[in-house]
Amino acid sequence: MAEYSILNVPLVGRNLAASRAPRLHPSVPAEYGDMLSREVAAGEWTVDQENGEPLNAKGQTLPEHLEFTLGTRPHWLVPEVVEDEAEAVWTSGSLTLQGQHLNQLEKFAGSKAAALVLFKEEAERYGVKPFTTEKGVKPSEQRKGPADESNLSTNPWSKTFRGDDAARAARIASICKQGTKLANALAKAAGTTIGRPLRK
Repeated sequence: MAEYSILNVPLVGRNLAASRAPRLHPSVPAEYGDMLSREVAAGEWTVDQENGEPLNAKGQTLPEHLEFTLGTRPHWLVPEVVEDEAEAVWTSGSLTLQGQHLNQLEKFAGSKAAALVLFKEEAERYGVKPFTTEKGVKPSEQRKGPADESNLSTNPWSKTFRGDDAARAARIASICKQGTKLANALAKAAGTTIGRPLRK
């Protein structure tokens, strides 16, 4: 039964490469998965009898194998400059910077579709939606505690509402059009009244 887990090596490796930080180029996870698939077919992977983890012929675990492979393929890594620029873009709330960054990602990725995927992934990591003026938070500063989960509130009367004042006003107007009963309930849940949304 344990031997069948070897067949999962390419998928697990692909997911490992896709979630690695610092990031790898978008094409790398698929390329790495194909490489592992060839190695599994050649019988270069086995299962550690002690813990059930896959090991290659050199005794490397999947994470160790990935890092070793990166040592011989530095071009797989996304340049740190791109990461630094991403932080400046997503914490600024500037649509101009977002547009410039998207153009840069397009040149970097080689296609508009790939650039948009990277762009949306970056925005998500900073906790904002792309093409908005929301100011993101550095991934390292997120999840400081369980209370931070409340920052995802969609209740515009809440002081932890996710969005700026313009988004808050638009959401309040939209809810008020649906009727005052819902608006009153949301405001009450946030500890305030319809006319007084709480501020961050």
